[in-house]
Amino acid sequence: VPSAQYVDTARSSNWFFAVSSDGKVIRSQDGATWQDISGTVGIDVFRGVAAYDTSVIVVSETGVIYTSNNDGTSWTSAQIVPYDGSTPVFTQAAGGNGMFLVTNQAGETWESADDGATWRQSTNIGANKYTVSDLIYGGGKFVAAVQDSPADDSTVPNKFFVTTATRASIQDSALTRWQESATPPHVRPYYVAYSQRVYVAITRAG
Repeated sequence: VPSAQYVDTARSSNWFFAVSSDGKVIRSQDGATWQDISGTVGIDVFRGVAAYDTSVIVVSETGVIYTSNNDGTSWTSAQIVPYDGSTPVFTQAAGGNGMFLVTNQAGETWESADDGATWRQSTNIGANKYTVSDLIYGGGKFVAAVQDSPADDSTVPNKFFVTTATRASIQDSALTRWQESATPPHVRPYYVAYSQRVYVAITRAG
């Protein structure tokens, strides 16, 4: 594996992908041998990667989304949101149900129902009360792990927000709707994974 500061991974129908904050994009069919495809993507500060079928997106903190519809063989890019040079525009990405969702730490979200070709701003996760620590797709659902936001005067416990949004449900200008979970037992930020119909959430403290 090429040495880099890797921050996110994803899997399409045929490939695993990983991206780093120092500009690496790599892919693998078996998880053991990896190809460096950074040169076909672009130079940026990558923060997330997501995939479904043969469509893949890589999101950057500079507000650019890189899109491939052939498993990373070729890429296009678009500046979706202007970058002010300080606050990361995008920090998380997830793909499934025929759509992509991306977010930033403040819970602002953008969604695409055409394999990453076009984007629109969608519903804020938690109405500005939370900071998003993770966003995943699994089991037909998007799950966002959140914690209390220092930018908001209220004090709220950690939560998970869940949506079953699909390509069909958002195509007719219907924005993604999020459902709030019960309060989990720990106060530190959670990170979520999904496998074999089970969601697992952990904190950095274990």
